[in-house]
Amino acid sequence: MLPLDERERQRLIDSALEGKDLQRFPKYYVPYPREAANALRRAKPLAAVYGRDPGTFDRFLQTAGRPPESVRVLPLRARKRDGVVLLDAASGMPLGVLLVEPW
Repeated sequence: MLPLDERERQRLIDSALEGKDLQRFPKYYVPYPREAANALRRAKPLAAVYGRDPGTFDRFLQTAGRPPESVRVLPLRARKRDGVVLLDAASGMPLGVLLVEPW
C-alpha cells in the first residue's frame, strides 16, 4: 500500500530513481487477500492473451481442470522474460504464472 504522506511518497520516488523500487520497502507490503479484488478488477479475460500461446494455456487449463472463463490474467514484467499471472475469476487468488508474452 503506498504511503499517504506526500513527503514519504516523494522519498519513494527519489529512491526509485536511484534504482530502489517499492519492492525494497517491505513495510508497504500488505497481505494479498486484502488486494485480491483490486487485482481482479485490473485483470483481463484469458481470451485477451490466449492466441499468443494456445498450447501453453490449454495445458494449464487441462492440468488445473478449469474452463477458460474461470481464469483471468494480469501481465507480469520480469527482468529476463515477461509472462502472465493467472487468477481465479471469482476470488482473484493466484493460480499460477506462465511465461507467455502478455504484450
